[in-house]
Amino acid sequence: MMKQLRLLLISMMVLVLLGCSHGYEGTYKVEVSSVGVNLGELMPDTRIVIGRDYLESDGERTQLDDIFVRESGGSRYLVLKTDGKEDAWKIIDDTTLERGNGFAKARMTRVE
Repeated sequence: MMKQLRLLLISMMVLVLLGCSHGYEGTYKVEVSSVGVNLGELMPDTRIVIGRDYLESDGERTQLDDIFVRESGGSRYLVLKTDGKEDAWKIIDDTTLERGNGFAKARMTRVE
């Protein structure tokens, strides 16, 4: 009986951990614009991969402490946290993220 209870608890913990996802994992195409000018023609095809706890670009992986969604001021943001610092990317819709404002913006659109 005790062995079955232990197995049940371990199974439940694994299911909970598997369910911990921010929902924005995937490969994204990055398009950069500056004050209404699309800089995509000057830049190579840039793609990033957002994982459960990492960001990968040009074959380099950056391990993050946490990635989560935060709501603020009626908008939602994907927050990437590492070393106590946070970087927030605005969630436009389920497949589009945007970073920056003012002079330059990077728009990430999920392709995979």
